[in-house]
Amino acid sequence: MPPMPLSSGPYEPYFQFDPIIIRNVINKAKSVKLIGIRELDGLNCYDIQVDTKDLIWHLYFNIETFLLEYWNNSPEGDTSILTKVFNYKKFGDYLIPMSEIKGRNGIVFFGSDIQKLDLNIYIDPEKFNYKSN
Repeated sequence: MPPMPLSSGPYEPYFQFDPIIIRNVINKAKSVKLIGIRELDGLNCYDIQVDTKDLIWHLYFNIETFLLEYWNNSPEGDTSILTKVFNYKKFGDYLIPMSEIKGRNGIVFFGSDIQKLDLNIYIDPEKFNYKSN
C-alpha cells in the first residue's frame, strides 16, 4: 500500500508537538499581536493573536512561567473552544506537554495523554519497502 498523503488544510498535522506547531504557525503568520492579559482558570496568561492565511490563533502563555497553557484556532477567531496543555516533560532542549484537554465553553469534549515518547529512534528503512501490484 503506498503512503497516504497528508491533507494540505489550514490545520497542523495532529501528530506534531506543540513547540513544532507554534514554530510552523509563526512562520506562516501574516501578523502577530499581543492582545493583553487574560485570566483562564485562575491563571494570568498573555494572549498572543497570530493571524495566518486561513486561521486566527490565540496562544495563551503563563505570565510567570512563560509556558503555553492554552491555545485556540479557528477561521473566524472564535475563542469558545480552548485546548489546555499541561504535564510538561523535558526532552532534550524542549519542554513538551504530555497531556491536553479540549473544551467548549468550559465543557470538556476531548482529552489525551501521551504515555511514552521516543525521539529520534532508529527505524529500519526496509519496513518502508513494499511491492506494488
